[in-house]
Amino acid sequence: MEKTLETVPLERKKREKEQFRKLFIGGLSFETTEESLRNYYEQWGKLTDCVVMRDPASKRSRGFGFVTFSSMAEVDAAMAARPHSIDGRVVEPKRAVAREESGKPGAHVTVKKLFVGGIKEDTEEHHLRDYFEEYGKIDTIEIITDRQSGKKRGFGFVTFDDHDPVDKIVLQKYHTINGHNAEVRKALSRQEMQEDLEVAILEVALVMEEEEEDMVVEDLDMATRVGATEVVMTTMEEAIMEVEITMILGIITSNLLTMVQ
Repeated sequence: MEKTLETVPLERKKREKEQFRKLFIGGLSFETTEESLRNYYEQWGKLTDCVVMRDPASKRSRGFGFVTFSSMAEVDAAMAARPHSIDGRVVEPKRAVAREESGKPGAHVTVKKLFVGGIKEDTEEHHLRDYFEEYGKIDTIEIITDRQSGKKRGFGFVTFDDHDPVDKIVLQKYHTINGHNAEVRKALSRQEMQEDLEVAILEVALVMEEEEEDMVVEDLDMATRVGATEVVMTTMEEAIMEVEITMILGIITSNLLTMVQ
């Protein structure tokens, strides 16, 4: 069927809904099959899709796969029941995101700290807590202020006791807090960004090779824009270093995507 202006938004909406219902399962035993993967995750609900990713030539398992539930509530139930063990091996479930997001810096890292931008002067800590505690248990909340004037600098951090709330919040992208649109991202340290690059080299190649699989591990449109150095550090010296690392990581990731296309 030919795509029209009407069908494209519908396809995008359907795709977004699927993203919320899909889990990446890493650390699978090479003996795990689609059947054993399905049997394990069906304890939390109905699966609409289940796949173990394999090498096209040898058909050997690559050690990861995907399961798609029929509802977001089933995904939440599965993630709340961690740790997961399949065929005698503890696996690593994470919320999946679209393939086009996988090459962005931070997409391959799990963190417990969330950056929140767009904080206005009338937004207080309790507004952030009231909104984000629905996603999980909060450890700390910090709204960054100017050291001299005491005025809010427009951003803050929310730290959870687990990475899954951060993954879910970033996946949903659009949030309104105290009547204002908020920008949310993972808060990455320099070390986490370096680890992300190492994983990205492998992940980007795998994803581009498997044309039929269009969902992979988690979302972050990390800071390459002006002022985005504040995502990770609050001091000027550390922020400058972060910009340099972010720019380098973005260039390398872009080159990787070009190489595998």
